[in-house]
Amino acid sequence: MFGIYFGAYLVEKGVVSQNQLDEIIEKCRNSRVKLGLLATESGLMTKEQAEEVNQLQQQLDKRFGDIAVEKGYLDDDQVSYLLKQQGDGYLLFVQTISEAGFLSVDDISKEIQGFAEAKGYSEKDIEAFKSCDVDKEIAVFTDKADITEFYKRYIQLTARFIVRFVDPNVSIDKIKKLSEYDCSFIAKQGFNGECNFTSAFSGSDKAMIMVAKSILKEELTQVDMDTLDADCEFLNMNNGLFARESYDNGVEIDMLPPEMFDTPQKLTGEIILAPFTIHGEKLDLVIVI
Repeated sequence: MFGIYFGAYLVEKGVVSQNQLDEIIEKCRNSRVKLGLLATESGLMTKEQAEEVNQLQQQLDKRFGDIAVEKGYLDDDQVSYLLKQQGDGYLLFVQTISEAGFLSVDDISKEIQGFAEAKGYSEKDIEAFKSCDVDKEIAVFTDKADITEFYKRYIQLTARFIVRFVDPNVSIDKIKKLSEYDCSFIAKQGFNGECNFTSAFSGSDKAMIMVAKSILKEELTQVDMDTLDADCEFLNMNNGLFARESYDNGVEIDMLPPEMFDTPQKLTGEIILAPFTIHGEKLDLVIVI
């Protein structure tokens, strides 16, 4: 997702528009082949095995390659080979934006330096973005946040869930601690047990619709109760996975029924705000402890 973070900086500077960035990223996206398809095309897995792994990915917070190895369909060397065939996401972005004529390769290097300085990113942070590994990218922000490991894990898992099922063109910004949060509508769900908290999605209309469409698989034009109900279902799936992983780590928490409100709301208390962006649209993950 290097192109998402660096691209947003280029949009801010006026080098490209948001629509142009979306087109560039889409071209990069189309230049990479899914691991399952690579595995079947190379004869390393059958189509049935690949489909089974894809189905398991919807239930487990694991990568295709990790599941395939556990099932005995691939070994570590074969996964490494397939990953190399997918292409380097950082280099794909550099190649695509330079071929489009927006920046030369030399200009890109200078802009990356300016990007790091403007945002306060270290060389290690930039390398994390270049890795195009969502865990490393999100860790740039969670590692700097003044929150417990429990909530860091929740944000990291939610980020992976959004990338996997909503859209890979997702970025996160600085995680903040607030005492109140105002919104026009919200989809939320509480937990109780060893840790009591509520997690919620809010943000722009388009962002909430993007999340809902991953559940409904149909065109939506506005945020209404049907949209929020789908957002709640997405949140419930994510939270079910987190509750199971927490149990495996020795922390027992129970999920409460999801709630939705299509009227303005104010949340108060000890709040963690993890601001995501999808195609330039704001999607807030709000955690109220």
